[in-house]
Formats: sequence, structure tokens, C-alpha cells
Amino acid sequence: MWAGEPPGSNYGGKPVVDFQGRPAFAELRILYTVDDAGWSGVWVTHAGGREKHRRGFWGTQEDFTVPAEVLHFLGEIRRERGDTSKGTWDIVCWPKATDHPQNTDLRFIESKWGGKDTIKTDQIEWYRRVRNAGVSRDAFLVIEWNLSRALGA
Repeated sequence: MWAGEPPGSNYGGKPVVDFQGRPAFAELRILYTVDDAGWSGVWVTHAGGREKHRRGFWGTQEDFTVPAEVLHFLGEIRRERGDTSKGTWDIVCWPKATDHPQNTDLRFIESKWGGKDTIKTDQIEWYRRVRNAGVSRDAFLVIEWNLSRALGA
């Protein structure tokens, strides 16, 4: 858990965790870890019925441009599903060395709080649409996390 001052909104009750001395939600901690491993990416949120691509949450956000190819791919999947982004997996990432990532370069990560969160029907439908677009099943990862494990207990 984050031991510092509350950074602000908890986005509807998400626990704030520590990532290398800075506050983060689990999704951001996963994103920052992937980033450190040589990937670029975004946390996809759906507040207010619209899709947002985040690399942070509180304070001033770093400038970051999602490649047009990634936005196009996500837009196509959204349109196929009746213009909804509901069910989009939490993290969409691609190799940093790739300036113009193709569908096959993308990786998708879903974050689940162990014992409190499960895969939803719309996430399964989203997964199926992405698979039908030619993305390998190896491009998907579900991370189930637990606060006691995250603290090393």
C-alpha cells in the first residue's frame, strides 16, 4: 500500500499502491513495470462513457502520443462492438523500438484484484473480437494481484 499522503481521488475505491516511491493504482504499477521492461503502453479507462488512454492519474501528466496504428486498431474493435469500449483490457502495450506497431506487435493485460474482481462477459467478448482480428492468444495476460503478496508477505 502507498504509505504517503493520499494523492487525491481513489477512482471509485481503488487501493493506492507504491511503485518505486510514487503512488499508483495496480494498473499503473503494471504499466510502469512493462515500461521498465522495454514496452510502451497505456492504461485504458472508461470514465464517463468515453475511452481514455492514461500513463498516470494524479497531477501533471507526461506528454505521450499513442501511435495512430494502436488508436485505429482500438477504434475498429470498438466500432465492431457497437461503438463501446466497455470490456477493453486494462493495459495495451507495444515494443518501444516499434514506431508503427501492427496488430501482431500489441499485447493486452487485464488486472484483477484477487478475491474481489473477476473477468466480465464484455471482457471476454472484447478478447474474442481482438483474436478474430488476427492477434495471437499469446498476446494476452491476466494478472491477479493481492495486496499481501505485493507487500512481500
